[in-house]
Amino acid sequence: MAPRTKCVSCKPVEPIPDISAVKEFLDGGPPYWRMLLSYDRNELKSVLTQLGMKFTLPYRFQVSNMVGEIVLPAFVGKPGYEYIALLLGKLEHLAKIGDIQQWTSFGNECVKELGVIGRNQDVQMRFTCDVLDKWHRLFPVVPGDAAIFVHVTQELQKTVQSLVQASLTMPPSSMDTIGSMMLQTVAFFINTTEWEFILKSSPKLKSPFLDVAKVLAAYMTSDAAMKKKVAEGAWFQIMHSTFEDSSAKRRNDGSSVRDHSKLLISRSHFLRLLRLIKVRD
Repeated sequence: MAPRTKCVSCKPVEPIPDISAVKEFLDGGPPYWRMLLSYDRNELKSVLTQLGMKFTLPYRFQVSNMVGEIVLPAFVGKPGYEYIALLLGKLEHLAKIGDIQQWTSFGNECVKELGVIGRNQDVQMRFTCDVLDKWHRLFPVVPGDAAIFVHVTQELQKTVQSLVQASLTMPPSSMDTIGSMMLQTVAFFINTTEWEFILKSSPKLKSPFLDVAKVLAAYMTSDAAMKKKVAEGAWFQIMHSTFEDSSAKRRNDGSSVRDHSKLLISRSHFLRLLRLIKVRD
C-alpha cells in the first residue's frame, strides 16, 4: 500500500510592494514627523519650505523666556519667524531630555542662524544666561558620558569669565542682563571652585550673591580641617549676622522692624543661592 502524501496548505504570499508605496517611508516619513524628530537645521529648513503656509507653530510650543523675549520680537512679521521659533523650541527640548552634547552644538547653530542679531552682545549674554540655567538643572543628573559634561563645563567657564570681564566696559543698558544672571553666574563659579576668580573679581560688579561668594572663597581655599571648622562654626556666624540688624526699630506694639537696606543679603536671596550650590563628598 503506497504511503499517503501529506498536504500542507500555505497562505498566498503577498507580492513585494512597488517602490513608490514605500518611498515616503524611505525618505524619512511625512514632513511633520521629520520635523518632530529632526535636530538638523538644514533638514528643518527644507521641511518648513516643503510645508509652506500649511505649518504654524502650536500655541503650547515652548521657548526659553530668557532668549525668546529678546530674539523672537525681532523676527515678528518676517518670513523666518516660524523657523527661528522652531529652532529655539528644539533647543529647549534638548535641554529637557538632558542631551548636553547635542544641546550645546545645536545652541551654537541657533546663534549662527540668527545672523546679525546673533552677534548682538545682549543676545549673546541672554544665551549664556540660558546655558547657565540649563547647566544647573543638568548638573545633578549623571550624564551618559562624563567626559562630555566636563568638556562643556570647561568651555562654559571660559565663556562666562570672558563675559564677566567684558561686562566692565558694557553700556548701562546691558548691565540689567548681567545683573539678572548674577545668581547663576556666582553659583556656577562656586560649583566649579573658581575661588581665585571670585576673590579677584572687579569691585565694579555689585551683587549680594558675589559678596557671599567672596566670604565663601576666603574660607574654602583653606585646608580640609579648616573647611570643616568654618562650615560648622564661623561661617554660619558670619552669615547669621547678615540677616540680623542690631539697630532694628520697634513699633508701638513692641515688635521689631528690620531695615533691609542694611543687610548684606536677604534671607530669601541667600537661600536661593544655597539651592544652586552642589554638595560634594
